[in-house]
Parts: sequence; C-alpha cells; structure tokens
Amino acid sequence: VLIRVLNPYIYDKESVEAATTLPIVGIIRKFPDKIDEDNSQILALSKPRSLFAESVRAVRTNLSFLAAEKQSKVICITSEVAGEGKSFVALNLSSTLALIDKRVLLIGADLRRPKLHKAFGFTNNKGLSNYLVNQSTIDEIIQPTQHKNLDFIGSGPIPPNPAELLHQDGIARLLKELRTRYEIIMIDTAPVGLVSDSIPLICQSDINLFVVRYGKSRHGAVAVPQGLVNEYHLSNMALVLNAFEE
Repeated sequence: VLIRVLNPYIYDKESVEAATTLPIVGIIRKFPDKIDEDNSQILALSKPRSLFAESVRAVRTNLSFLAAEKQSKVICITSEVAGEGKSFVALNLSSTLALIDKRVLLIGADLRRPKLHKAFGFTNNKGLSNYLVNQSTIDEIIQPTQHKNLDFIGSGPIPPNPAELLHQDGIARLLKELRTRYEIIMIDTAPVGLVSDSIPLICQSDINLFVVRYGKSRHGAVAVPQGLVNEYHLSNMALVLNAFEE
C-alpha cells in the first residue's frame, strides 16, 4: 500500500476517473511482446485476434459516438510528454478505421521529433513542413500506404520554427481541403506538456484524444487536458488509457 501511495505513476483507471471529469473513450491493452521503436508492425492488423487488437477496435467503436454529426472528422492525438504512445495509438487506430471502409488519412504533425514515417518504410524528405512553407502542394505530400483506404502525410524535414509554422493559416486551408477527400483525418501531434505546437491543431479538431499511459504517465498528467479544456473552451476532449495490464 505504501509503495502504491508514494508511486508517482498511474496504475489504475480509478485514479484517472477521480482526477478528471473528462470521458475515457477506451482502454488499450498492453501488447505482451516487445514492440520495436519504429512501429514497423501495425499490431492491430498483424495480430488481429490479440487482446490488444480487440481493445483498439473498442476505441474505434466509441469514437463513432463522438462528433457523430460530422461527415468528415478531424481527430487530434496528443499527450503530456514523449514516450506515452500517442504515435503508436494514432497508427493502430487509423489502420483499424481503414478496415471498416473509411477513407482515412494519417498526418505526422510532430515537426520536432518525426518518426511516424518509419512505420510505413517511407523517407521524410517531403511532408507537412514543405506544404506550410509553400514548397509542395497537397497532392505532392499525400502518400498512399500498402493498406487499403489509408493514406499518409509525413512531417517533412525538421524546420527551425515549427511552432510558428503550425500557427499560420496554412493548417486551416490544408484541413479544409482534406475534409473534402477523407472521412477520418488522424493527426499525431507534439506533446502539449513540452511545447505549444499542437494548440492550433487541437483548436481546429472535431475530437481531441489525450493519451495517458499506465506506469509511464504521472498523476499530474491528467490535469493537462483539463487545463486545455478550460483555457481554450474545448468541448471535445477525451482520454485514451494506453498500455493497460492487469
């Protein structure tokens, strides 16, 4: 009991529910085997019968109830700090949404530490940063993946001013055009506890998912999405609990 009380990390759903009024859209189970850092396997597809894949599908089902009136949904995924699994969640969630015949686009919008492109074996030579500085068009940065109904936009070369780029009007224009092409636009952003890059995307999204990871996120992490809701008057924030194990 003493160890649990003094432990600064989250280990149960009840402590999250007690600390916030935000809804929990789902709990993603921890995959029992070691996962490579590049996420070269999309586990929800490669291990479809696992408890992990079932839990991802449960989150997918719950997402259909959020922003249900929208024909095209922009879903922004973030967390407090790096290492909580937001990119992993975005990758597996977008791939399972593509399985139910949704036109899905996954955007790597973490311009500081891009790694999502490695999951598809793509280079990061051209992507979102190129579009925002008017070096590339939308069609030039969209890359079809090997998975049906799933396309990808990488973050592109790391710019010296990522926060300024994402605060420009180019993001709004990009999302407006993409809404006409895709039913689901999944955006993997930078952690909000470290930098403010994600704020413009969070404010323009239909659904914001904040990832809390068992054994990795501290208890104070739950206060971060609540603070965003209060500061930016959001009504679309929900939590995803990641890497849960009994």
